Amino acid sequence: MIHSIYPIIIALQIFCIYHAYTNRTDAKWYIIVLFFPFIGSLIYLFVHFFNRSNIDQVSEGVKSTLVKNYTLDKLEKETKITGTVSNRIRFGEELMKAGNLTRARDVFASCLEGVHHDDTQVLLKLTEVNYELKDYDEVIKLENKLNDKKEFQYSNERCAMAWSHYHLNNLDRANEIFKDMNVNFSNYEFRIEYAYFLSLIGESQKAQELFYTLNDEIDSMEAYEKRLKKPIIKQLKGLKNKIF
Repeated sequence: MIHSIYPIIIALQIFCIYHAYTNRTDAKWYIIVLFFPFIGSLIYLFVHFFNRSNIDQVSEGVKSTLVKNYTLDKLEKETKITGTVSNRIRFGEELMKAGNLTRARDVFASCLEGVHHDDTQVLLKLTEVNYELKDYDEVIKLENKLNDKKEFQYSNERCAMAWSHYHLNNLDRANEIFKDMNVNFSNYEFRIEYAYFLSLIGESQKAQELFYTLNDEIDSMEAYEKRLKKPIIKQLKGLKNKIF
């Protein structure tokens, strides 16, 4: 009997040691698992995999997968009970995921009160949802409140701000924003957007020059950097098809 379960004990022990090493757990666990292979491994598994916190996390994950709108309904109830800004932000984010953009905007707007009247995270969320709703006027109304926020300077929301100006035919302002984000060896996603913008407003030569600059920057990188930039390289190929 002992011989038949011995391989299982060894397998458990190896797994626990490997997990402890990769997760940098306390040194005491090596002693417990090595000197008490069976009992020690069971204790390790219970503490790291079967404790109440982990069980609750797994349970919540299963519920959110199997029960439609489970997370959304849960957050709505929490928001009604506590009404904290952090809960409302999470609720608004979940509404956006569900495609309920108008309600998400209302939830985010309700957060701009008291000490949170100019909360950066909320303003960024409002910019995002308004842009998704194609309400470009509302996006631009937020510009003055965001301009002095460092989180805004090189963000997707500022890129959305530039495109909002474009859609409202404020081409000079759109160009100013894109130009300000055009920093060498960084901000590749925004600079690709800038090149496309230039092509749309009839500045094909400038668009192509920016493309060549971006391409040269990528070519000058080491092999490992290029591997990290694979999504950018793919976007550059797509840009080339649009502007040439």
